[in-house]
Amino acid sequence: MSKIKYYVLVSFFVFIACKKEQKVAMNYQLKIPFIKDKTYLISKLIDTCYYVPLETAPSNLLDVIKKVVIKGKQVFVSDDTSINCYDLKGGFVNRISKMGRGPNEYVTLQDFVIDETYIYIYDVSGRKIFLYDKNTGLYKNSIVIPFFADEIEKIGDEIIFHAGQKRNTSNYDYEIISFNIKTKKIRKFFKNSEKHAKGSKLNHLTKNGERIIYTPKQRNTAYAFTKGLQVEGYTLFNFYKDKEQVDISESSSKYSEKFSLFSDFLETKSYVFFEFNDENRINRVVYDKKNNVSMESIKNDIGLFSLGTPKTIYNDYFVATVDSHLLSMIKNIQQDNLISKNLREQINNILISDNSTLFFYKFKN
Repeated sequence: MSKIKYYVLVSFFVFIACKKEQKVAMNYQLKIPFIKDKTYLISKLIDTCYYVPLETAPSNLLDVIKKVVIKGKQVFVSDDTSINCYDLKGGFVNRISKMGRGPNEYVTLQDFVIDETYIYIYDVSGRKIFLYDKNTGLYKNSIVIPFFADEIEKIGDEIIFHAGQKRNTSNYDYEIISFNIKTKKIRKFFKNSEKHAKGSKLNHLTKNGERIIYTPKQRNTAYAFTKGLQVEGYTLFNFYKDKEQVDISESSSKYSEKFSLFSDFLETKSYVFFEFNDENRINRVVYDKKNNVSMESIKNDIGLFSLGTPKTIYNDYFVATVDSHLLSMIKNIQQDNLISKNLREQINNILISDNSTLFFYKFKN
């Protein structure tokens, strides 16, 4: 485990109901060294991994997968129009596909979240949250939302909206807006400004256990929302680049534009994953907390998947999606390492037309 120093970093304003300002201290720093001149082999990093093909039938076909949520023994997968529910072995359970303009139908499936009882579908065009039974997929209720947003997460009774890209009225022109589904109370965080330009991609919100992580587009700081909307802030990077220490804090004009679009923050017990842009190039960073090493230049030597962006975490595994068309093309690639041989056996029956496959992988401790 890397050393973590706790100290008060800076204060920021939390806006509640547009009236009351409240200062909350940021007191957590995660120092991530950045190393670009070393190549790491996937077969040497991965401890265990396996594929879970998602059952395919004419009635449950999916397009490009946008989001994966694993809740208990259920796996929920969405594309632009529908949500499929599977068991942990990839067996199909049920499907929500209610897009339309009729009663109880959503116009757009912008995003969704899950709790113990419901699936919450956010319809950005209709400005509503639709509630469906998590186990049966049956419609239960809908709630009107008075603003627009790009993505959502849920913690306790609070649905957290990332609204940075949307043009809301001045009353809701904030990066983060929370909506309590029981009390209907709205709270707002981080007023939009030119200094902190509005985000230009999704996945700035991620669920990590009992925390929601918000990684803003233009700041070297992430914010962790816990139950009760307590907020912790922490620095992502304190690294060296070309033997020069790089400061990409808000006060650093030299790098504030160069490093941007922080997103997709996921954390297991031993590793942290996130993305950022370096002069318009996407960097996928894997940080080994125990050895205090970050890996950005990773060579795929197992031949069966491209180490892309994981969608979620399950039991300390990162979970990514792999297009079955890609798997069917490369499953005959011969690699010498044991991981490749084991994975090839798992995908022999996957067809080009099948739904995407989930890839679970865990790095060595």
